[in-house]
Parts: sequence; structure tokens; C-alpha cells
Amino acid sequence: MTLQMKGVEIAGLPALTIRNMLRRVGERLDPLFMAERCKVPRHRAKEIIKILVAEGYLEFAERSKRPEASYRSEKEKRQCCSVDYYKLTRKGIQLVRGSAMGKIPRAKAQQIINGLMDRVEEVNLVADYLYRISAVILFGSYVRGDLSLGDVDIAIHLQAKWDEENTNHEQYWALAEKRVEVARIRGRVFSLYLDLLDWPKREIFLRLKARKHWLSLCDINEFIEMKKDSTFAYQGLVGQRE
Repeated sequence: MTLQMKGVEIAGLPALTIRNMLRRVGERLDPLFMAERCKVPRHRAKEIIKILVAEGYLEFAERSKRPEASYRSEKEKRQCCSVDYYKLTRKGIQLVRGSAMGKIPRAKAQQIINGLMDRVEEVNLVADYLYRISAVILFGSYVRGDLSLGDVDIAIHLQAKWDEENTNHEQYWALAEKRVEVARIRGRVFSLYLDLLDWPKREIFLRLKARKHWLSLCDINEFIEMKKDSTFAYQGLVGQRE
């Protein structure tokens, strides 16, 4: 969807800053994540989170101790107690998926789809990725036949290349750590432990996105949970319709 973000503020910050920060959220975020992504002090980050909760973009997830791997010093580890974690609400997800760009014609949208499909094929040929793309679903205004579109909506299903049911956390991390190391060699910096765990999926989404402004990607589970009325339209590009 296309959202009016120019000149708009959320929680005292530009709406684009908030949207871009939320786009980096994996399963949860905390004040440290907010502070680092928005470049604000920790106390200001807590205030922003309270506002985002009040306005319906975030909701409380759980209170727990930060994973040991996320501490950057022994002093920080000693000072840290329980941390409140938050997750995106449906409204937050809509903001994350929102585009601030103008609309594009169907011909341009088709070019974006063609480029995406080329990248899907490329990703599935890379043996070192921990996932393969087993389904690609096009939905929204393009499938409905609109002549101009705010963005191209795509749902992606990533299928693990290992036995997910019988793989514990330590075994998964042994696999994920190899992909994280490749990313670090290429200059990527990870601030949070959750970013490390999420990287094997995120690197694929980033490759598929390829910085295309009008391409909006979501996970298959988000697509399944979407409210579908009589105007909802979708088309499978890869994989079985079911």
C-alpha cells in the first residue's frame, strides 16, 4: 500500500524513520534495538515504544533476560536485568509494508515482477543458503487488474534445507553462524542477537527485494493471516496453489 509519509511524524520522529526501523524487526524488539536504529538515547527509545504501543503499532510480547551473546561487555552484562520485548501488531505490519512512493503503471509493475522471478531462480541455485524459495504469491492491486499501483505485493515461502522438526537451537545456530560470518566478512554489522538468528532468512529477503522501492515482500504466514474479503485477489507464481 502507499502511505502519506512526507512531513508526517510518529512518536516525534519522521514516519519514514519509524517505518524503516520497524522493517528491521525480526520477531521482537526492545529499547536497545530502538535506540540503535533510531539513534536516540535509551530513555527516549522507551518513550517512543510507549507511544507506538498506545497508537497500536506495537504490543507487549514478553519480559525476559537478554541472551548472553548480545552483550558487548561484561559491565553491560552485569548491569542488565529483565528486558521488555515488543512485537508488531497488524497496524505495525501495515506501516512496515507501506510505500511512500508514488504510483506506477502496470508495465513498470510487470518489469518488477519479472526481475523478482529472475532473482528467485538465482537464490534457489545458491547451495549455501539455508532456505530455498518454495512458493511465490502475487496478490493485491496487480492481480485485481488496476492500471496504476502503489506497490507490487508478494508473499514468499521459505523452505528449510534441513530437518526443522528435529533440529535444536544449538544445531540451528551452528548452521546460521556460517551465513552470519559470510555477512560479516562483507561488512555487515549485527547489533542484536535476534538479528543474528534471523539473518539466514533476512539475507534472502534482501536479495529478493534488491532495493526496489515498489516491491513489497512478506512472509507466507503473514499472507495466510490477512483478512480476505470479496475483493482480495492472488495468483501463485511459484509452487502449488494450496
